[in-house]
Amino acid sequence: MTSKQHIDLQSRSVLLCASFPSGERGEAVSPYDVNAIADAVTATTSAILTANGRIVFGGHPTITPLILLIASARSKHGLVDVYQSEWFANQITPETRRLEDLGYGKIHWTKQGESLSNSLSTLRKVMLKESNPLGAIFVGGMDGLYEEYQLFREEYPDRPCIPIKGPGGAANRLDPVWVPKELKVRLNSLRYPFLSHAVVDFLGKQAI
Repeated sequence: MTSKQHIDLQSRSVLLCASFPSGERGEAVSPYDVNAIADAVTATTSAILTANGRIVFGGHPTITPLILLIASARSKHGLVDVYQSEWFANQITPETRRLEDLGYGKIHWTKQGESLSNSLSTLRKVMLKESNPLGAIFVGGMDGLYEEYQLFREEYPDRPCIPIKGPGGAANRLDPVWVPKELKVRLNSLRYPFLSHAVVDFLGKQAI
């Protein structure tokens, strides 16, 4: 079996779609475990960066600090692409700024639309087209995760969608796409470091 350190994503991008459910929108995707979401995002981020992969995500303010922490701990520079809508230009978090200022990643701005919903849709479409990801990983999330899932499937119908189901949330309601049976049966696992390495090992085969 190939050892973990030999997995090489060759600087290819992996789309990470994740957020912490909350409020009334969160109730619609319950049950969910916020601590498990954090653990899954942390393990996934660590596995991707360790395998020389790029992380692409929409700069959700609750997820950015976790990615900054792991990129810093692993000293992985220039491997994070954060997409932000100009709708949030005056609300960008310090952690997002630090990702770029410290050289761990780059902020990609997308045009503001007529509404928040339109702005987020524009962000997601631009992010998908520009990043050309090997696959998409889904963790936690609310209704926006469904849109990202659908847009990814439309843009890249032959690439894997991998929902990490253990933490619950919207991701638990998504169907895996182009995922082999041996990995599919593991997606409910609560052993997130083990699962994340299995996911990245699979994606590494797609990068060859």
